[in-house]
Amino acid sequence: MRAPVKAVTKGPNHHFFGYYDKCPWSTSGRYMLTMEVPFMDHFPENEPAGIGLIDLTHNGKFNILAQTHAWNWQQGAMLQWLPSAPNRKVIYNDNKNNEYISVILEVVKGKKTMLPRPVAAVNHTGKLALSINFARLYDTRKDYGYSGIADPWKHELHPKEDGIYLMDLSSHKYKLIMSLNQIARFEPETSLPGVKHWVNHVAFNSDDTRFCFLHRFEIPELKRFGTRLFTADLDGSNRRCLWSNHVSHFDWFNSKQILAWAVKQQKVSKWGKVKLLGLTMLKQNMWLYKRLKMLPILRARVYGGGFFLFADCAKDPNKYEHVGAGILTEDGHCTYSPDEKWILMDTYSDVHNLRHVLLYNSKAKRCIGIGSFFSPPTLTKELRCDLHPRWSRDGKQICIDSTHEGSRQMYVLDVSSVVI
Repeated sequence: MRAPVKAVTKGPNHHFFGYYDKCPWSTSGRYMLTMEVPFMDHFPENEPAGIGLIDLTHNGKFNILAQTHAWNWQQGAMLQWLPSAPNRKVIYNDNKNNEYISVILEVVKGKKTMLPRPVAAVNHTGKLALSINFARLYDTRKDYGYSGIADPWKHELHPKEDGIYLMDLSSHKYKLIMSLNQIARFEPETSLPGVKHWVNHVAFNSDDTRFCFLHRFEIPELKRFGTRLFTADLDGSNRRCLWSNHVSHFDWFNSKQILAWAVKQQKVSKWGKVKLLGLTMLKQNMWLYKRLKMLPILRARVYGGGFFLFADCAKDPNKYEHVGAGILTEDGHCTYSPDEKWILMDTYSDVHNLRHVLLYNSKAKRCIGIGSFFSPPTLTKELRCDLHPRWSRDGKQICIDSTHEGSRQMYVLDVSSVVI
């Protein structure tokens, strides 16, 4: 089943929103947020991007609101509606006076409020935000970092002075609630000492009592990084490591459960490392790698990967439930629908350079493909345009970023007839 698709932005400039865990629609449904740039062929090196507003009631009229110098192709500038005023105010990151900050902007009046740290996640009331070091991300995972400012702790493996910060959006006060040193030393594995550590992808749970994040660290012998999924209280206490092998995309299902793509085995055996190295070597031969018809299933079998619903539980932190076993066999950006009946996700490019948008009904155990979009093979690594599908607030539409028409633009899929 293919859902009707409509472009909501157009050239000659390129437009995109960013990550899959934020909603571009205002609560009224009249406006959508977007970012605008004149290029898509290189990674931004402290170059400006426009912060814009699409008026859906005036044939998609586009208005520039501001500019930012802190953004990337994957997550933009963390642009989002401020939950405390989701029709009037937006928040985004910027670079001012050689410091990464965040800005609250009143879209009508144009009034700006500068905050002392960049935001990585804003809670559901719009009162608190979690912040991380985007300069460190630029050095360790360029896709998600910002260029232009050097990391003060670049040569430290797990500094005590850097990590995850909590910021009050009203008082502008912030504090370090968990250092990288504390994270690296929490239930350390044999692979952790002597390597560089960082944090990415932080998110509040549904009732804003806890948050989760991905702890990442180098694995030099495999030329890749490892990942652990953590949760903690808002002051950094009651830390739990829910999973200690590879974890990627996730979404909070409720205040106590997290859906995430992860590797089944918590510890990789010597034979497992051989298989991982074998797949790495296979990936170096891209012609053969892309033409394996069973590649998604192969990935799942080699990595032991799948979507799992993890329980954020002190008594049994490794409790999980396999979601979509044998059906959801490939990693993707996943989110629950507002009514929690559907899981929305996308895929990476297949043999025909197509990226697919999928809807999975957990109760019926049924997966529906609602759209396929061409991705130019030249846009790889930090330049890639992942679809990053996002729900509208009423759960009847889906927004994606895509390059299938030759430029990077935003599109809306109507799924009202699918999710009934």
